[in-house]
Amino acid sequence: MAQRTTSPVWSQHFFRDPAHATAVIAQLPLTPRDLVYEIGPGTGLLTQALAQRVRRVVAVEIDPALCVSLRARFHAWTNIRVVHADFLHYPLPSRDYTIVSNLPFGATAAIVTKLLSASHPPRASYLIMQIEAAERFMGVPRETQYSVLTKPWFVFTVMQEFKRTDFVPVPRVDAALLAIRRREQPLVAQKDAACYRAFVRYGFGRWRKDLKTNFRTVFSNLQFKTLARTLQFPLNATPTQLTFDQWCGLFSYFQTGVPRYKQQTVVARVHEPTAPTPRHGGAPVFMPLPRPPPRGCIRGMWMHRSYRPAFG
Repeated sequence: MAQRTTSPVWSQHFFRDPAHATAVIAQLPLTPRDLVYEIGPGTGLLTQALAQRVRRVVAVEIDPALCVSLRARFHAWTNIRVVHADFLHYPLPSRDYTIVSNLPFGATAAIVTKLLSASHPPRASYLIMQIEAAERFMGVPRETQYSVLTKPWFVFTVMQEFKRTDFVPVPRVDAALLAIRRREQPLVAQKDAACYRAFVRYGFGRWRKDLKTNFRTVFSNLQFKTLARTLQFPLNATPTQLTFDQWCGLFSYFQTGVPRYKQQTVVARVHEPTAPTPRHGGAPVFMPLPRPPPRGCIRGMWMHRSYRPAFG
């Protein structure tokens, strides 16, 4: 059993049974060469299991009392470094690294956003969080604005679910182990990243209305009807009713079938966030570089080979 329960200020929940921690680390695809950052190590159950499998563990803990306990416990371990810091203000490395954490539930959204918006995001993150939060990040059972915005660069998978009684103190909801893996080949080119973000935010901007209404100044009536038929979604679909692939289809046509002045209008109406899209090296790109539409036109519809219902 965990040796200490933390203050509600940090909203941390530790595994009741150390065997759970061992089992979690055993199923992760880690190697002896890996550098792992652990957020909120708590009593060190995951920390010890990690140190037995990877080259180095940097354990970042905000609770000063737990830091003292962790340093005493692991003083003889040469590949464990315990850092007393708030991870939200802790600098991330520029080399490849992996994140493992039993997250403080109250900081889940802020921590995930920090990881995914980093200039050099982790190769993979394995995060224990509330199951409802994991489903929102994944876009289950329906896509969310967050899931559509991040899926071109990351893959989300629930690896395991836990009962609330597996933790101490007992949280109010069940939990899940969410794997977030960085795509080696993003689905949206870096030069189109800002344009993609603006397009998605524009579509979700009036979430109480259907997409046809939201995009009435972007797509003509004929264009939207043809898109709905080709991509196989209802004409009155709301933003959350489209799958990620269907959103990709809309964006592909937006780039190739919509006049550039309309593209620029969409981008201008959506304010960019302060955090850049992950670039994996080099300076982040904030300004969109939309491609001009092709020259051919059929009945008011720009036609392009990417305008198809299947997406690779």
